Amino acid sequence: MVVTPDPSAAAGARYTAGAAGPYGLLACVPDGATLILHSYAGRYAIEGTALCTVAHPGASPSDAGDADIRPAVAIGDTRTMQQDVSYGVRQLADVALRALSPGINDPTTAQDAIFHL
Repeated sequence: MVVTPDPSAAAGARYTAGAAGPYGLLACVPDGATLILHSYAGRYAIEGTALCTVAHPGASPSDAGDADIRPAVAIGDTRTMQQDVSYGVRQLADVALRALSPGINDPTTAQDAIFHL
């Protein structure tokens, strides 16, 4: 079974965030099935594209099965550092790069940003 973003939840929303975390997602998967993630927190949630696939042994890929993990995946308008660690790293890297630009030239701020990484 391929799980895609819920069209009503994805309307106007752009980013995925595994609100329940990986263990919350696994709790939604039946015993013996395999969860294959195609996305991660902070990625764009595009209607019709797969977030993950739940593979049941011996079942065809078109078989819907009995797992629905959509409630365990939050889709929102913005990225958050609590759900998406790479977003916080990106923000600190942006601060460091701007601090080293010729117009600002603030090596102390750049150094502090690097130390926080």
